[in-house]
Amino acid sequence: MKTPRPEKCGFTLVEVALSLGVVAIMALSLISMLGVALDSDRVAGRDTLLASMSSQVLGRLRAVPFDALWLAEPTLTPNPPVPGGTPPVDTTWYFSDDGVLLTGTTSGVPPGALFRCVVQKLPDDLSRVVPGTGPYHRAALKLQFAWPVSATAPAAKPPNLQVLHASIARY
Repeated sequence: MKTPRPEKCGFTLVEVALSLGVVAIMALSLISMLGVALDSDRVAGRDTLLASMSSQVLGRLRAVPFDALWLAEPTLTPNPPVPGGTPPVDTTWYFSDDGVLLTGTTSGVPPGALFRCVVQKLPDDLSRVVPGTGPYHRAALKLQFAWPVSATAPAAKPPNLQVLHASIARY
């Protein structure tokens, strides 16, 4: 009578090569998804920061008298004249890399500025009681955030631009 021979245990070289190939493909897929996830996180953080900065700008503009919106520095004029036929002047604010409003400079880019916000004020002629006469009652605002900006090259065009729209009405 023959004695049964034990079956061989282990893996063949082909099985090992196939399993290593599957593991390598899975690892490459995970690494490529990591890059997409990091980029998505960076964009989401920037969008949150832009929303915070626009909230600061709109809060400051809503805190001043409506007629002061037409001025270049609306927060510095306590009793502005009622705008007649003069066009509104754009207002520029600068923010640090963490979204803190930088103040204290009257011209140029303040040190530490990374974001620039230019507020264009567009009066709504239809909001007048009688079109063509009297003061405006609503202003459309166009907030243009650009980054990065630097004090060394303020005239250079920043590579990133985000535009947000808002409106303020006279109460």
